[in-house]
Amino acid sequence: MHLSLEVNSGQALYEAILAGGGIGRVIQVLSQRELTSGQLVHLLKEYEADNEVGIYAVFPAQRYLLPKVQCFVEFLAKSFSQDMTSLSIPLA
Repeated sequence: MHLSLEVNSGQALYEAILAGGGIGRVIQVLSQRELTSGQLVHLLKEYEADNEVGIYAVFPAQRYLLPKVQCFVEFLAKSFSQDMTSLSIPLA
């Protein structure tokens, strides 16, 4: 029997992996705690890309950026410029 799961959410994929639904590719910031504890195992290391995937904040060009948007962009820049292994972002 062949089963597959298709999701459009990284969080849903991660939860399926944690529930024993198979293997998947997730970002390290999501999986670091479980990798460290041994709940998850890092597979296929030899197939990892050597380059990092960027995170981009895209917003309409305006003369004045809303303060809440500017604050969020600054938060992203500060948070994701850190070493990703030590980054802790609370998940909903």
